[in-house]
Amino acid sequence: REMIKGSNFGAAKGLMDEVLASNPNSGEALFYKALATIGTTDKVRVAEKEVSLIFVESAKNGFHIPAGGWDNFPVDIRYYIEANWEFADDYIDQEDPQNYQVAINLLENIVEVDHEQHDASEHLGKLYVRTGQNREALDLFQRLLERNPDESEGIYTMGLGYFDIFNKEIA
Repeated sequence: REMIKGSNFGAAKGLMDEVLASNPNSGEALFYKALATIGTTDKVRVAEKEVSLIFVESAKNGFHIPAGGWDNFPVDIRYYIEANWEFADDYIDQEDPQNYQVAINLLENIVEVDHEQHDASEHLGKLYVRTGQNREALDLFQRLLERNPDESEGIYTMGLGYFDIFNKEIA
């Protein structure tokens, strides 16, 4: 994280390659390798598929950047969002429950940076509800309200859709 924050992308990528050599299923190492790869490339379009594949492998291994974990990394945000969206979009469209958690992890990566891009927060909330992760849907709603008070009307409207996911006793 610190190497990436300091724009030392090559060293960060090398370190993540070392970690992955001993633990190839480390979702966190895959995530930071993808992030460092974004920083090392001059030709975004050439590396786009590679980075998207690394992000999806990270998501398959159960990792997404935790809430509050984005440290304004000095990478091209648009590229980061598109690399996460590429497979999230496919998994949402397939409507395959086996891939919903992967899509959730990818969408969490996007929401942490910009919840409006590709309507990521709406897709994420719907997937949480669809998969019975109602508490996570409500937590997402609360996070969005806290982080974006100036957009609270739109987020509040989204949250109204979550109101009926709990029964009266739980509510």
